[in-house]
This record gives sequence, structure tokens and C-alpha cells, in this order.
Amino acid sequence: MERPDLIVAVDFGMAESGKYTIVQIIRSWFNVSGVAFACRRDNAWDIDVYRKWPGCDHENACKVPTRLLYDRGSSSPKLWGFHCQSEHEEESDDNSREKEKRWFKLLLDEKVLDNMGVPGSHADVKRWITDFLHHIYIDFMNHVRNHAILTPKEWRSANVEFVFSIPTTWERQEIIEDFRKIIKDAGFGGEGRTNKIHPVTISLTEASAAAVCTFKDCPEPLKKDQSFIVCDAGGGTTVRIAAKLFLRTAN
Repeated sequence: MERPDLIVAVDFGMAESGKYTIVQIIRSWFNVSGVAFACRRDNAWDIDVYRKWPGCDHENACKVPTRLLYDRGSSSPKLWGFHCQSEHEEESDDNSREKEKRWFKLLLDEKVLDNMGVPGSHADVKRWITDFLHHIYIDFMNHVRNHAILTPKEWRSANVEFVFSIPTTWERQEIIEDFRKIIKDAGFGGEGRTNKIHPVTISLTEASAAAVCTFKDCPEPLKKDQSFIVCDAGGGTTVRIAAKLFLRTAN
């Protein structure tokens, strides 16, 4: 299997995490998403976090608010991410000309949508997620092209792999398939000459990814048959996962 030239990991999130100042968190109290990427240079991986989010005055912002702002009656977002500076507008204000959308990630599960009683259909939720991820894709793709990470020609011909995690609560396969289609509709995987050049992978659940990260960053290396517990306290759900190391190799 051909090794990728660029690996792009997308964290479509709901938690108030990332490197923000306390003032930013208090003022905005937003749920956030992020992108990390690894580019292969001279047989070595250069790993970085995307920080050039439009509308952000702080270069150290590792993540972008998972927010959209629509004009009432419009199906296309007027603003997204940091440009959504409408904290003064309440979603319940029927006289407002604008409507902000956030906290919509878990609503892709129709059971959650029905239980929450949030205005909007399942088709609306899929459109919100598609719109947001499309902005993520376009912004990051332009960054890659404009900062000589990959030229436009290289971007089309390079082996670029997109990786997404999913909430642990998405247990039904139809939810994952809906998310997979949304990712493709948002543009991910669509720039290559074939689907094999820009593959999209939905890999671990978010809790499992947290367990892998904990294992790799553990101050004292775990040994075979050792177990550990990870608590993934997110913006929408909190999940505990217990893991046991059955085999450890050099790789």
C-alpha cells in the first residue's frame, strides 16, 4: 500500500477545548473543532496543528468554533467559525434576521434529535454539518496550497489521507454511513484523480482515540497485561474506556 504524502486528521468537536485564553472561553463559550496534519519530508513526518483560522486575532488558536450563522430563509451559511460574533442574539428571538447553529454534531443521531426537541429536521442537521465541514475543507486546502506545503498540482496528484473519529455513542451503522456521505459532500476526498488518492478514513471512536493517545504519551511505558482507564470528558458526552495491553512490539 502506498504511503500517504499528507495525513489530515479532522476533529469535528463539541467540547470547549484547545489552547484558548480564559477571556476567549468566557466571552464565547463555544464548542470547537480542529485540524492536525502530518507531511512527509525526506522520509520523516512533520506534524503540526492548523492555526490560521479566518476571523481569529490570536495565532495560537488551535481550534475553531463549531458555529454557523444563517440569514433566516437561507440555506447557505452567512458566516462560520470565528466570524460568528453574535453572542448577543438568542436563538429563541423570532424577530432576529439571523439564526445561529451550534451543538448540532450529536443531532446526526435521529434518536438524539427527537429527544432534544431541537428545531430542524434530520436533513437540516446533515446540511449544517456538511456546510461547516465544507468550510473546514476549503480553508485548510487553501492553506496547504498557499503556504507551499503542497502546490495545487501536487495537491491533486499527492496521496492525501483524511482521517475522522466518531462519537462513541454512534453505535448504529446508519449514523456512520450518514457521516461518511456528509464528509464526501463537504469536499473531502473529492480533489484527487481517483478516490484512492484522497481516501477518507473513519477510524476510531473518540474515546478509543483518547486511549491510544494516553498509551503513547504515558510517562512510564506500559507493559504487557497492564490495564488503564481513560475518561473522555467531552462537550456532549462523557465516556470511560478500559484498555489492556496484550502485546507490545517495536512498532
